[in-house]
Amino acid sequence: MVVGATVGLIVGMTGAGGGALLTPVLILFLGVKAKVAVSTDLVATLFMRPVAGALHARQGTVVPRIVLLLSAGSVPAGFLAGWSAHLIGSATQTKDALSPCIAVALLLSGVLALGRRLWAARHPRPATTGELVIRPVLTVLIGVAGGALVGITSVGSGTLMLVGLAALYPQLKTSQLVGTDLVQAVPLVGAAALGHWAASDLHLALTASVVIGGVPGAFIGALFSRRMPEAPLATIVSIIVLLSGAAVLGWRVGLPVAGALAVGIVGVLLVERRSKPWPVDVARQGEVGPPAPVGVGKGPAT
Repeated sequence: MVVGATVGLIVGMTGAGGGALLTPVLILFLGVKAKVAVSTDLVATLFMRPVAGALHARQGTVVPRIVLLLSAGSVPAGFLAGWSAHLIGSATQTKDALSPCIAVALLLSGVLALGRRLWAARHPRPATTGELVIRPVLTVLIGVAGGALVGITSVGSGTLMLVGLAALYPQLKTSQLVGTDLVQAVPLVGAAALGHWAASDLHLALTASVVIGGVPGAFIGALFSRRMPEAPLATIVSIIVLLSGAAVLGWRVGLPVAGALAVGIVGVLLVERRSKPWPVDVARQGEVGPPAPVGVGKGPAT
């Protein structure tokens, strides 16, 4: 219950972190089998995400057409992947073959989430949306890929798909990306959870305990979301997800892999920084930036 409340709080505040946090916690600290951890997380997330999603819907930061296109691909893919996950989890009697899949998804999710934060500092999203051109085929394909990954590992709906949307729709604000992703994740995790239920992978007592703690946690997190420094918190969550993937994979192998991936992202951005000043540097040099308002500046307004 405490685990569910903590994860729910983070989901409510950042809109991400459900599957990427709850699943490794259940595996590493509670000793839950991977396939049971995935199904538990999916059902718990199904109850937690609508809280944060409803908040974004009220604020008008959801693009309904993109939600429909993503769901067209993610819902069937999530159900089929969820139903087939028990086949992967039962592939061997000596080792749970699903754990490496979860570890890889966590590492990829953490690296991309961290990279997205660093990239956002280098390339801020536009202040206005402009004309939105919908790309149906690519949007559905993002939904299919994300749905398959979420159905098997429960990881990716709040990180990998968000990165895909950011690349496909650069004219959307960050709040619109997060809101759209949160709303589309509801039918996705519902379909994936239904697939796990059809495969009899659900542990009802464990799931109920997580939901009882997670739902009020998500509600409280959503209430405080406007007052929290979202960017630093999301960066910390990304690092935790990265380390969780290393732990699930095994520290001897996972930690060097996670470190190499993180260093690679930082290195690429630092190389790019040498070729072009960062926005704050340019502003300090006085090369770009909006004009100062009347009455603001080094001298009195004339």
